[in-house]
Amino acid sequence: MIVYLKLIVGIMLYGHNNLEVSIFAGAKNNGLH
Repeated sequence: MIVYLKLIVGIMLYGHNNLEVSIFAGAKNNGLH
């Protein structure tokens, strides 16, 4: 659940125009990358 919450926060911060970047940033913050 925390992973999804951070992804949502990442999308909110980076904007929907950079969805892929947001997902990557969120995953990076979660230590997945």
